[in-house]
Amino acid sequence: MTTGTYNYASVAIGNEAMTAANNTYYNVAVGMYALRVSTGSYNMGIGYGALYSNSSGYYNSSAGFYSMLYRDWE
Repeated sequence: MTTGTYNYASVAIGNEAMTAANNTYYNVAVGMYALRVSTGSYNMGIGYGALYSNSSGYYNSSAGFYSMLYRDWE
């Protein structure tokens, strides 16, 4: 979590995990690029690129290589 803003009680482990996440709460990202561009909360992404671009998605779990790569629920 480097460029994102206001990420409360979230955990990011891995290169570029949650680096561009904004206004998120209670997320867990494990793996390179996991939840990288996320704006949703209460999510868990495990694996390379898991939930990479999670736009407004809440309460999701995703595991595996690029699983749920572009998750968008408006």
